[in-house]
Amino acid sequence: MIEELVKSLPEYERRSKLINQILFAAAKELESLDQQNINNYDEMFIDTAVKALQTHAKDLGITLGSAVSVKQQRELITANYRASFEQTTEETIKSVASAFSNGEVEINNTNTHGVFEIKFVGRLGVPDNMEGLQQVISTTVPAHLMFIYTFIFNTWMALETRKWEEIEHLTWDEILNEELI
Repeated sequence: MIEELVKSLPEYERRSKLINQILFAAAKELESLDQQNINNYDEMFIDTAVKALQTHAKDLGITLGSAVSVKQQRELITANYRASFEQTTEETIKSVASAFSNGEVEINNTNTHGVFEIKFVGRLGVPDNMEGLQQVISTTVPAHLMFIYTFIFNTWMALETRKWEEIEHLTWDEILNEELI
């Protein structure tokens, strides 16, 4: 930045130590202000906010647990925004659930009246913040509706093409929940 300031000066002032010191101090301050501006801009959006997440949560009337990670706080806030500003439809429920799973979600009817299945089909395993998802779903949908949750995991049949040497270093949790194929 200082080079840009110096280039804007007439040639005879570019050699002045006093002018250069003033410009150096000004450039340092401008760079600091520029960084603050970038940080403030990032705090405006849920996907990049850190400090402002509490403000977003307060606007929605929800509390964020201190043990909940920043990623989980963002999921909770995003899902609550989706639930708060949309009519409760199948698409709303899909949108809310996908905020927690980062993947595709299906809503299926069951044989029991008033009970629906939320099936996570885009990713393996249980979403990190399942408790938060259940909380948002319970506040989003009418009280007379219930949901069961279905998750997809790896099975031994899915791994039959793999050799034991390829997967022996993995934990059971990694085998169940990660894309290995």
